[in-house]
Amino acid sequence: MMRVVPLALVIASFANAQPAPATAPAPPASADAPAPDAPAAEPSPADIERARALYQAGSAAYQSKQYAVAVEAFEEAFRLAPRSSVMYSLAQAHRLKYYLDGDIASLRRSVELYRAYLGAPESGSRLDDAEQHLKDMVPQLQDAEATAADPRGRIIVSAEEPDATARVGDGEPHAIPATFQLDPGRYAITITAPGYLPQTVDTSAVTGSVTPLNITLTPQPGELTVRAPEGARVAIDGRTLGLAPLPPVSLAPGTHRVVVTDRGRVPFVQTVQLERTQAVALEAPLEITEQRVAAWIMIGGAAALAVGAGVAAGFALDAQSDAEEISDRFGRDPLTVDDADRFQDLVDTRDDRATLAIGLGAGAVVLGTAGALLWVFDNEEAPPAPIITPTVGPTGAAVTGRWRF
Repeated sequence: MMRVVPLALVIASFANAQPAPATAPAPPASADAPAPDAPAAEPSPADIERARALYQAGSAAYQSKQYAVAVEAFEEAFRLAPRSSVMYSLAQAHRLKYYLDGDIASLRRSVELYRAYLGAPESGSRLDDAEQHLKDMVPQLQDAEATAADPRGRIIVSAEEPDATARVGDGEPHAIPATFQLDPGRYAITITAPGYLPQTVDTSAVTGSVTPLNITLTPQPGELTVRAPEGARVAIDGRTLGLAPLPPVSLAPGTHRVVVTDRGRVPFVQTVQLERTQAVALEAPLEITEQRVAAWIMIGGAAALAVGAGVAAGFALDAQSDAEEISDRFGRDPLTVDDADRFQDLVDTRDDRATLAIGLGAGAVVLGTAGALLWVFDNEEAPPAPIITPTVGPTGAAVTGRWRF
């Protein structure tokens, strides 16, 4: 794992201003920097301040994977203030630089520094890591030095994923970091790791040269199944996938926002955390909106008013028919007083029922239109995802969020 000693610990180490111990092991020093246990005079305040600035620059380069720059900065910081915390970071930078450029000098220097770090009384919390690195790197250094004069080319494969392996063609897999000594030519290197997609890289082995391969594998996707009512619209991370039912969807590991919408239904919104190779089934029940319920009530009321209008119109037509029968008889025979009263009652009944039918019909039209409009425009949208923005003010740093309700 790539780690740099936290800057706060280094600053505290600088502040103590104690010289490096003279009792640590004495491995050979590189040409660019003193041996890790070289006796040193107590650093001056100016040296400590400069070493601190160099360490900050080296840390920034290290995090950006510019290991050659980090080595240069850490070496100078260690020369000015030979602290064990700087020593460990320098060893880390040399180790990772070797995996990138195959420079045996960096491999040798990292081994020297790890050994010196283990022998320093104030080494601190990275002893186990240093021991593990030495177990891995001492055999690599021995192999590299033994094959330095080999006319074949070397291919060094490194990757950050745990338990990664590499193989050449159909050969046996080797734990990464791995070094392959090969005759000059083109080779297919396949890198695999649990939970990641395998990757094959075509590269060349060149006589007397080192070819570094630093590989970043792609995590295997997870699988998400969204179970929603038929016809509902399904969107993931702002991208509409189609209408339910849908087949399982392959997604990269991480957090995903699932939105399911349908006309007349309350949108379903949920965030799902998906791991590598994980299969997740998400139930998305959609509740009926209050607007849709109101639309149903209005349309039902309009239907009832329409039925009432029809009944009233039927009574009006019956009264009209009876009145016409009396009027027809008036053309043949004189009307009695009872016939005249009956005719007038039928006319009044016809008019009342017709007026009622018109009123009920108008009410049905108005109520039905309102219900239809509520139905048509009942298409709720899911709220957008909150926007989180980091801010820096005079009193410190914070984050601000923006939501829509």
